Amino acid sequence: MLNDLDVGQFRAFGYVLLEDCLGTDEVGQVQESFDRVIDGAPAFTDFGTRGTKRSVSFMETEASLGALIEHPNIMEAMRDIDGTEFLYAGAGDLTANVDDVYWHTDGNPSMQPMTAKSAIYLTDARDGDGALSIIPGSFHPEFSAALFRSYGPLGEEYRKRSHDEGFQQDVPGAVQVRAKPGDVLLWDNRLWHSAWKRKDGKPRRNIF
Repeated sequence: MLNDLDVGQFRAFGYVLLEDCLGTDEVGQVQESFDRVIDGAPAFTDFGTRGTKRSVSFMETEASLGALIEHPNIMEAMRDIDGTEFLYAGAGDLTANVDDVYWHTDGNPSMQPMTAKSAIYLTDARDGDGALSIIPGSFHPEFSAALFRSYGPLGEEYRKRSHDEGFQQDVPGAVQVRAKPGDVLLWDNRLWHSAWKRKDGKPRRNIF
């Protein structure tokens, strides 16, 4: 599924987008399951209080969501990257996010091995309108440390999110990942990343 450039991009920059990973019928089924789960999901206030909802117990209740763990296209991409399927760590979340998620990492590049996150898109993500922003290559320890030193708003803890409004888009080297429903982003959990609310106020609908 992935060519040499795709694999090289993941290893060098820490991410690769699997376009049209889910077929049209699959997207429809997953969106219906998503809606059922999110209707009963609790509020999630880590990012703010505007109405974000998140569920972490959805794979056992919805077959179409549980099947995503071993989706053949995702597994094939993992084999292309690493020679074998990645181990499922038993973690995930389903989120309808209407808040800003400020710059942070999910793992410490200097202390933790690579873990990969799969982000399954159920809504369009465009530049400046709900797209995930990442800093390519920022999982490399030296680069991550330089970013940490250069941006005071990040504070003293590597997972502390910057809540400096001026620290949104003005980050050298940052790119926004454009995606559409059915695309899947595989990315290194140690990448510096952020995401900003949609202009229309509707939620970003993703499964991680």
